[in-house]
Amino acid sequence: YKRKLSVCLVRLECDGEIEEEERRRAYVLFAGATGNLIRGCDSAFRMDPDNILIFLPDTPLSGARRLIERIISDVDTLSSIESLIPPQCVVRGGVTTYTGGERLEVEHILQEALDALEKNSAIA
Repeated sequence: YKRKLSVCLVRLECDGEIEEEERRRAYVLFAGATGNLIRGCDSAFRMDPDNILIFLPDTPLSGARRLIERIISDVDTLSSIESLIPPQCVVRGGVTTYTGGERLEVEHILQEALDALEKNSAIA
């Protein structure tokens, strides 16, 4: 439809020794925080055990970046409240955008989001 589409890839990364049940509980809280922050027109999917892929129609890159900042802030809040999420777990995110003018190739846009996430993980 030649409309803007931003894509976010967010990952919950936990370092150190964490029991599987604790990791699973942290992921459920992470997914819940993510789901609470997206709009009705957005779509979020569990990509694999640690990643959530979010499609944000009609959203510029700056809006997608703000969403990731809000998810990180919410997860930080959950980490500080009664240790709902272990402190050694952090959220990393990568974003990319489709401007509507070029040909949209799903593999390409997913790879761009993954590359952005990996770049941000290396910096943090």
